[in-house]
Amino acid sequence: MKSYSEDLKTWLFEEESFVPLALIQDGKAYSIVCDQLGTPTEAYDEEGREVWYRRLDMNGKMLEETQPGLNPEGYVSIPFLFQGQYYDYETGLAYNRFRYYDPELGRYISQDPIGLVGGIAMHAYVNSSLLEVDLFGLSASSYNKLEGPLHYIATNKNTKRGRKWTNRFKPFFDKAQLDIDGPDNKVYVPNHKGPHPDEYHEYVYNKLKRATKGIDPKKSQEQYQMAVKSTLKEIASEAQEVGSQVNKWLTKT
Repeated sequence: MKSYSEDLKTWLFEEESFVPLALIQDGKAYSIVCDQLGTPTEAYDEEGREVWYRRLDMNGKMLEETQPGLNPEGYVSIPFLFQGQYYDYETGLAYNRFRYYDPELGRYISQDPIGLVGGIAMHAYVNSSLLEVDLFGLSASSYNKLEGPLHYIATNKNTKRGRKWTNRFKPFFDKAQLDIDGPDNKVYVPNHKGPHPDEYHEYVYNKLKRATKGIDPKKSQEQYQMAVKSTLKEIASEAQEVGSQVNKWLTKT
């Protein structure tokens, strides 16, 4: 009978990303090598011996993978596909948080839950799988923009001091049936530095207020949600644009 510890796998990831760095299994450590987009390609044991290898096409379809049974250290397999995706060998699909991705087709099997905000191609993955990733199955981001801390567009922490911006942002998310801690409210910002000035929070608040003005969420909930998502996406783009006022507020440059 196997013990719990024999089945336990511990994954170590690069900070603030979905790039796997190492696997700890059966008391042994394995280093994981990834390509330029954070997709695992090889794994090595503590002696530097290759114990796992995989080759994919541009859509993530499996072209070649080492036979786990031939590994001298036993069964070692890395189930992660593109960043943010967990590959299921039984179904041939990759779990991508909000949708499932089919590497055979290079497309998602369901429409984008954020609608046209994620692009006009409702089932598409990214424009270029060599340059972009989609961490949550919602919209593409170029990998160089994924570097840096994960920033909450509408702050989720300012509840007790100052102007208590979180308490003012929360109604927008509640009416849109969105989670303020969810992926729609997050963006990677290189050189991110906090805390942020009131000017930034006021900017976000005013944009959300203008975008939802005149929309009754009880009668047009979908329209209200789209307005909030579109605004957050717009601010996210500004946050990543070096030299923009939003980027200056977030990086203190």
